[in-house]
Amino acid sequence: MENPKQIADILNSENIQTPSVYKMKNRNKSKMYNKDNSIWFSGTVNNILRNEQHKGTLIGGKTEIIELGIGKQIRNHKDKWVRIPNAHPAIITQEIWELSVAQKAKFSGNKKKQDTRRMLYKRVHCGYCGHVFRYRTSSSRNYYICRTVNYTDKYGCASTQYSEDEIINVVKTVVKSHLDVMLDLERLSTALKQAQNTSSVQKIIARLTGEIEQLQSSKRLLYERYKKGSLDKATYFKDRESIEGNVSNKILERETLTAHSIEQDEALNIAFPLFIDTCPAMSKPTL
Repeated sequence: MENPKQIADILNSENIQTPSVYKMKNRNKSKMYNKDNSIWFSGTVNNILRNEQHKGTLIGGKTEIIELGIGKQIRNHKDKWVRIPNAHPAIITQEIWELSVAQKAKFSGNKKKQDTRRMLYKRVHCGYCGHVFRYRTSSSRNYYICRTVNYTDKYGCASTQYSEDEIINVVKTVVKSHLDVMLDLERLSTALKQAQNTSSVQKIIARLTGEIEQLQSSKRLLYERYKKGSLDKATYFKDRESIEGNVSNKILERETLTAHSIEQDEALNIAFPLFIDTCPAMSKPTL
């Protein structure tokens, strides 16, 4: 009797559709991930051999509704499932099913369970076929390998063992590179905002200059009215003092803004060229 790996090789050689391909074609769904679902693996075969429904058993009560009207369900334990034997044609025999389940119990009892708390467990994919790397551990190190290479060579997958420490270092390098780019973009945004603020300050300075000129013009008109006798001396001195006070305040505000604008321009002229030279996003490609 063939083992699951041999059965998978036969199914692949005969181009038999996998359950994933069959479901996608019959449900008109596209692939959700960049991987080929048409490859039979030993795990796929084992799942079929250990599925009670494939030996003709109808199973119900897998889930239970928590509360009517909200649609939320919970999955029941296998002991609570309702089983009806010989309800539909079987694709595997009772003997094969029992043998497969016994084999699983045998290996499960002797094999140490993998540590699923690892940060990269089931998160590392092959760059050629797109399937999840298999996690393996030895006395000296932990590593990941692609299992597709054991079934087909059409994708060019490598049989290399990728050290977990090396992958973690690569991930750290890429994350750091992205963080550097984000920080540089933040600096660029700050520089652009400062440039925009400088432009706004220049507009305010221009407005203050116009207002100062209008006040000085009003002062001259006030003097002409006084000289012509249409304005008494007391009123003239009072209004002139008010105008001169406004002019002094606006001149002081303009001088303060002008000094601030000059400081910003000098800072930008010094910092921006340095920023362009040191910014990874500007000076060199990133990962």
